[in-house]
Amino acid sequence: MSCYPFKITDRHKTYKITFLQSVIIKMEYDSSNETFQKFSDFFSDVFKLPLTEQEFNLKNTDAIRLRSENKAYRVKFSKNCIEFVINGDAYVNFNTSALPFIRQFSDYLEIANSVVTDISIEKIDIWPLANGEIPSP
Repeated sequence: MSCYPFKITDRHKTYKITFLQSVIIKMEYDSSNETFQKFSDFFSDVFKLPLTEQEFNLKNTDAIRLRSENKAYRVKFSKNCIEFVINGDAYVNFNTSALPFIRQFSDYLEIANSVVTDISIEKIDIWPLANGEIPSP
């Protein structure tokens, strides 16, 4: 079971105006114990989409990519990696927006007897420039 390695406090600030474009969560893992059945069950439970082994095999496919209808979330499953992207407009804070997904993916990896080898969280801020200056809100 993997868990967030740093102390999470309740002292979070929510800013009304940010330049946050997206948050990228990437979990790399050892997939040697992963089976199609475990992945298919997880995929069906979380995304409500069935997979059949004849149509898809994670070991032989580059990646599965999904996007929410409102384009707030994207997820990519590839061999040894799960990458999840939260649009800046949908991101509230780490506890609300990121941690539930990290827990879901961690729970799956625990069921699949897979060990997380690397995890990264990247926040992408882009400041708009007008005539070489950042306009005031």
